[in-house]
Amino acid sequence: MLLIPLQVDVPRERLPLANWLIIVVIIGFFAWQINQVKTYHTTISDELNHIASNQSSHAFKIKTDLFKGFVLKDWNMRGLLGHMFLHGGWMHIIGNLLFLWIFGNAVSAKIGNLKFMLIYLLLGIGAGAAHLYFKGGASVGASGAINGIVGMYLVLFPTNSISCLFVIILPIYYVKVFEVSSYVMIFYWLIFDILGAFMGGGNTAYYAHLGGFAGGVIVASLLLQMKIVKMCNYEKSIFQVFSRQPVKEEYKTLLYNRVPANDYATNGKTQNESKTSAAANDEFIRVKCECGMKCKISAQFSGRMAKCPRCRQPVRIP
Repeated sequence: MLLIPLQVDVPRERLPLANWLIIVVIIGFFAWQINQVKTYHTTISDELNHIASNQSSHAFKIKTDLFKGFVLKDWNMRGLLGHMFLHGGWMHIIGNLLFLWIFGNAVSAKIGNLKFMLIYLLLGIGAGAAHLYFKGGASVGASGAINGIVGMYLVLFPTNSISCLFVIILPIYYVKVFEVSSYVMIFYWLIFDILGAFMGGGNTAYYAHLGGFAGGVIVASLLLQMKIVKMCNYEKSIFQVFSRQPVKEEYKTLLYNRVPANDYATNGKTQNESKTSAAANDEFIRVKCECGMKCKISAQFSGRMAKCPRCRQPVRIP
């Protein structure tokens, strides 16, 4: 059974250049890993097992320790930084980059590229420290830092939808694409990490996942509370969801423009009546532009015009 995230319905107001750069660097490191093991006629898994086992290099096919300085194993900054750019194989890196692409783009575009770059590195270091403190042993991979980004996403966009691909191969073949609120899927993945940590973890650094996730939640919460990051008119942070805090008036003109009231008579209701009724329900309206872009917008903005974040064309909110 596979449960794979495909996309999130978070509009972007800037290009997530920092996230794209991190992805390129990770791919570059993986290409270097492949080149190294081909040069020395070994494999990535053999090299990582060699480093983890503390055996003499003469017990393996090579006479040098590839990747040794970049593997998280001891309390040194090179390993704490380097481990998040190494991966154990194709499935490892593909899974991590999929999550980083989906959630990292949304978070990077929201908080800004420079802040995202710094926070990503700090979350990776924090995740590595959690692994060393609670479990120890050699570890590689960007999973801890990426789980930190997922934790930030949960704080910033808890009610936005995630499109997921659900696949069952055995005993029957079944494929379905569905949408679900972000907090539902993220808590589902979090439960698996918690269970994995309690059951010993195997070859997966579950404590790094949990440490990174907790760090992401804390960082995003601080950014909001210190007003370094502000929610736009069509967004609701996790604090607004729990407190049912209304969107502040000063943010309402960021993306939306008022138009004549007679353009918004819906089902016999005036613009103000329609907005009041929608705001009372505190719901979201799903809007789809002609270019195919879909997003959720707070129902209190019913009867306004929005600009599509992809093509910048005006879209009417029902």
